[in-house]
Amino acid sequence: MLKRPVCLRLLILLMLVSHTFRAFSQQPRILDSTFFNNKRDFIDVMISLKIQDSSGSALTRSKRMGNNVRISVMPSVGGVPHSSGLAFVTAIGATFFLGSPQTTNLSNIYFTPYTNFKGKYVIPFRSYIWTKDNKWNLVGDYRYLIFPDYNYGLGSQTKQADQQPLDYNHFRFHQNILHKVISYWVMGGGVHFDTYGAIDETQADSNKRYMENYQGEVLTRTRSNGLAFTTAFDSRLNSLNAQKGVYAGLTYWYTPTWMKSTSSWHSIFAEFKTYHSFNPKKQNLLAFWTYYWDVFAGKAPYLDLPSTFADPTYRSGRGYYPNRFRGTAMWYGEVEYRFDITKDGLWGGTAFANVQTLRASSKFGRLAPAAGLGLRLKFNKYNNTNLTFDVGVGSESWNYFFSLGEFF
Repeated sequence: MLKRPVCLRLLILLMLVSHTFRAFSQQPRILDSTFFNNKRDFIDVMISLKIQDSSGSALTRSKRMGNNVRISVMPSVGGVPHSSGLAFVTAIGATFFLGSPQTTNLSNIYFTPYTNFKGKYVIPFRSYIWTKDNKWNLVGDYRYLIFPDYNYGLGSQTKQADQQPLDYNHFRFHQNILHKVISYWVMGGGVHFDTYGAIDETQADSNKRYMENYQGEVLTRTRSNGLAFTTAFDSRLNSLNAQKGVYAGLTYWYTPTWMKSTSSWHSIFAEFKTYHSFNPKKQNLLAFWTYYWDVFAGKAPYLDLPSTFADPTYRSGRGYYPNRFRGTAMWYGEVEYRFDITKDGLWGGTAFANVQTLRASSKFGRLAPAAGLGLRLKFNKYNNTNLTFDVGVGSESWNYFFSLGEFF
């Protein structure tokens, strides 16, 4: 049985979906081509500086608008969500339509390998694909990590002084296949396979081995294999940088021992995002994101518990480092204002604030707030892809991020 607070949150989520369904079902799907006449992006700058050859601006615009597949590449050195200090990052994104833009959402794939040259290596690949007329939605998350990290124990009441080393590697294969039920509503399921190996907590103080204390034993390897069931309402055209629409989703994970998992447990992830534009001719937008993540009816392995930046998109918690907070349940909320700095849309900015709280046992800990500012460079105006630089400040730390595409 789900607890009453969980049921209440799910009821509110369903009410929001019902309320917004009709409002977004009649909105135009794509912008008119004249929208781009006075807009510039990084590729336009390259052409104007004759760094990139062009055979005429009109022809270039026609060719670029006609390209079905648009690729963005961003090599850089900087701070990234899953690494402290400097790291070498290569972000590669591709967007494409598998059907008419009037009836089909924009698909995207995202590959961001990076290393900090200090033993941390991350090879992630994500896909969010819509087939013709949005009949099928294929969502994939595949990654391999060698991840020396820090551990603070359970709950959002933990302090920096609780920090202890924890090393591991992680292999993930998550694949969901959703089918359109009606309009923007999809439903389906999939599989998830997570294996954590080479787990080493021996460098931690003997009385602060949080994983060992939680598990009741020393584990150097854990598996969590299971089934996922998802229903979602998604009226966004472009999930990399939505200009309007709503996303509301509910996922239930079942992880049984008969699929060779370390333990049997259940989990739910309820999420809501909304975007409101105040001016259709330029970026002047308020975005809101919240989710509730709970593990119940069993004991999940320590590294599978909800934690900062561990949501399905790995985007929550700017202002804190990954896994700074971990618990048996988590609530997260974030609001962001996005705006143009220049009239041609080449440069833009954001201001954001977020808050998170996690449960250690029966009670949630303190609220952990953060806020920050960001700078945007329009990389490709035709798929609305931005190069992003953000600085987030939490109650005890700060961090900065280079990325490709908006955080939510």
